[in-house]
Amino acid sequence: GRGTELTVSDANLLLGRMDPEYFLGGRMALDLERTRAAAADLAAQLDLTESALAAGIIRVANANMERAIRVVSVQRGFDPRDFALLAFGGAGGMHACEIADTLEIVTVIVPRYAGVLSALGMLLADVTKDYSATVLRRSAPDDGPTLEALFVPLLERAAADLRREGFDAAHAHFVRALDVRYAGQSFEITVPFDAEYREEFDRQHARLYGYANPHRPTEVVNLRLTAIGRTRKPQLPSAPVRGVRFPEPARVGLASFGGRAVRTSFYRWEDLEPGHVADGPAVVAGAQATAVVPPRFRFRIDEFGNVIAVRSPGRRTVKRSRAGALVAATRR
Repeated sequence: GRGTELTVSDANLLLGRMDPEYFLGGRMALDLERTRAAAADLAAQLDLTESALAAGIIRVANANMERAIRVVSVQRGFDPRDFALLAFGGAGGMHACEIADTLEIVTVIVPRYAGVLSALGMLLADVTKDYSATVLRRSAPDDGPTLEALFVPLLERAAADLRREGFDAAHAHFVRALDVRYAGQSFEITVPFDAEYREEFDRQHARLYGYANPHRPTEVVNLRLTAIGRTRKPQLPSAPVRGVRFPEPARVGLASFGGRAVRTSFYRWEDLEPGHVADGPAVVAGAQATAVVPPRFRFRIDEFGNVIAVRSPGRRTVKRSRAGALVAATRR
């Protein structure tokens, strides 16, 4: 009740995708009337209804996140449809399914503790150190032993650094890679260092740029070494899945999806158990995160308490207009 500017969370609240009485696991109540008053002022300025304003805010937020996903997938030669979408942060699960729908990703994973996933990762992450050395030499079919020798100083330095961090040889792991380019190019591709690094470079070049020239000479520009100190990993709590069960929602209310208000089931994350399955539209709210499951998605709870949402076979196609705007059309 202290904010003065509309936020993305306010937009979700206006669309009925949050439970104002059960935010942060019930530790905080949201002021829906204050949000409506702020939305009414801005909507009037834009000549929009409050729901249209909220839907527009969500579309902009989703488009920004979708663009970021495309940068690390499509622009690197990966098809997003080949992957599951993992949501993190307290609000990531509120947008993940709609973004997955646009990108034609079938499976969305919202971890049980998505809101503290970064903190958990910091505690569990291995210690990594990166090293590099510039060599700039022409590749040759028999240059493996020479490159092995060039890696030795990096390996010795990395091993000494890990020992100072408290990692013995049993918990130290080293990954070697090469920056390779065709002779005359001004950019490189990083590939694993092994006997077939040249063939792997050609494959990666073809994937990234659409062509490869196996007969063209290549150059090794840099040696790269990643030293990894393996930390002890605790066993995350889990429970067995005892068949498929359909839970009772904490309540049923109206939420807006695709411009329509539809009956939506609201669940409390701590009430759900492994094996629970339900159809969207649904909202799963917990102390650390909220997951929004739109129509045409079904979700289940796995043995770790994660929400696994799966898109139904009805798919969306995405095309760009001449202005570059995303237009989604349902395939029939």
